[in-house]
Amino acid sequence: GQSQDKEDILSADIIFGSPEALLSSEWKDKLNDLNITVIVIDEFHLIATWGQNDKDSKLAFRRWFGEIGELRTICPGACVLALSATCTQKAKKRVMKVVTFKADHVSIFISPDKRNIKYIVKRVTNNTEMSMTWVVDGLLELGKLFPKILIYCKSISVVANIFDYITDEVSEKLHSCVPMYHSETEDAIKETILTSISDPQDKIRIIISTNALGMGVDFKNLSNVILFGPPNSMLDVVQELGRAGRNGERAVAILMYKSHHLSQCDEEVKVLYQTPECRRISMMKPFLGDNDLEQLKLDIGDHTCCDICQQKCTCKNCALLTLEKLLTGQDFSSYQYDEVLSDTSDEMSDEIIDDNKSYFKL
Repeated sequence: GQSQDKEDILSADIIFGSPEALLSSEWKDKLNDLNITVIVIDEFHLIATWGQNDKDSKLAFRRWFGEIGELRTICPGACVLALSATCTQKAKKRVMKVVTFKADHVSIFISPDKRNIKYIVKRVTNNTEMSMTWVVDGLLELGKLFPKILIYCKSISVVANIFDYITDEVSEKLHSCVPMYHSETEDAIKETILTSISDPQDKIRIIISTNALGMGVDFKNLSNVILFGPPNSMLDVVQELGRAGRNGERAVAILMYKSHHLSQCDEEVKVLYQTPECRRISMMKPFLGDNDLEQLKLDIGDHTCCDICQQKCTCKNCALLTLEKLLTGQDFSSYQYDEVLSDTSDEMSDEIIDDNKSYFKL
């Protein structure tokens, strides 16, 4: 019964809860009976992005994130540990105000810059299908050896559009390589996709998704991300691009956009997509202080940084990853074929070559 539930809660060492639950009248009463010593806020940047009304006066997505500072009133003796892997300087100031951090608080900062990810911006036509022909061509050429990629889209309708186009253009044998992931996707399919992300030998090659696929997912074996349409804020850009390269290996993130896509974006995002200067510098400006930015400028500048830096690179050995070669329409030689094949088990390789021999241009 309810009395037993309350007794269980009162005897717990750690309590997990959403802001909506913890700030409800029922939970406030329970928290008052507890000796709370530490309040941990994970992904604290969501206080600024989900808990605040936006610039167009739209209501907050989840307003209780913006009220989470009330926990300090309920538990006045508790210290607060707030964690985030991606928080802009502006968002940090808002969060500190909401959570009422004291002036003598301790702040530990590590740059969110991932030097192993290369950033490429590609403006495309208003025809979504034409924009994705290079992906289809690559899948037809490499079949199940196509490098695993995650394509983020801004809406379920765009996800469905790209999914329909790709599956219409390839053999039915390859349909299982191209799933969709969004809020309406069946749970069983979601579980299959989540398992495939951490397994480089899994048959799934292209995951087309909204940002429903993200928080709490282990992306350790994903090296290729495409943003089809820019997120509205730089914080979301860095979050989505950061799903690539978590194993420390070289990775590539391609930011594709149509001319009208930028109209609803923050100014920082517009600059990133349109700048003639280093993309990494533009991306990190909202996150880093002046000294860190100056140091970053000294550390970057070759073909592994971004498409702008690649144009200026003088190393004369600009090796590209498979997805970059597909984007630029380069022919595949035997060593490039082996590059993809090396990530696949011998047993799966034999099966793949047999199943897809009609798709390889060997």
